[in-house]
Amino acid sequence: MKNRWMIKFYPVRYAQDRQCWFTFGMHWDFYDTFDPLDDRLKSVVSEYTSITGEVNNRNSSFLKNAAAIIKVDDPTFTVEYCTVDIIIYHFADVMLSHAECINENKGAPTQEAIDLVNEIRNRVNLPNLTATQTANKEVFNKAI
Repeated sequence: MKNRWMIKFYPVRYAQDRQCWFTFGMHWDFYDTFDPLDDRLKSVVSEYTSITGEVNNRNSSFLKNAAAIIKVDDPTFTVEYCTVDIIIYHFADVMLSHAECINENKGAPTQEAIDLVNEIRNRVNLPNLTATQTANKEVFNKAI
């Protein structure tokens, strides 16, 4: 079934076959909290050279307020219908929210909460949380 609502996911003039504005943005202050080795940044456009040769980054008009998040990609998309299901929530967000709820309810991180966060970190090639990052409720929330 085709989806009538196409999420525009690439910045304008990003590439020859991708001519649209991006809808989802990641504010630069949040972007800067990611470890540069985090695989999730592979789906975030923080700098690119447009098809007209213009370099775009956080200091230019198209990406001035936020990096572009590539939520979905449908290379067959040529008309108003998209063949890709729209992602509303990522399971990783649910797991991190669960870990945060456990931490809040118990007043400290439990092994279950730590394991949830580490599962997400390991999936994106980041190491497990350190003992310092799981020492108490406040530092664990910051780590999440």
